[in-house]
Amino acid sequence: AIFLSSRAGAYTVGETITCDGGAVASSHH
Repeated sequence: AIFLSSRAGAYTVGETITCDGGAVASSHH
């Protein structure tokens, strides 16, 4: 949780979603 709260964590999550493609984005919406 601490890692995700950090800026590096947020950046990593963003990169993961981007690399994963629009599938995750579509499901999130």
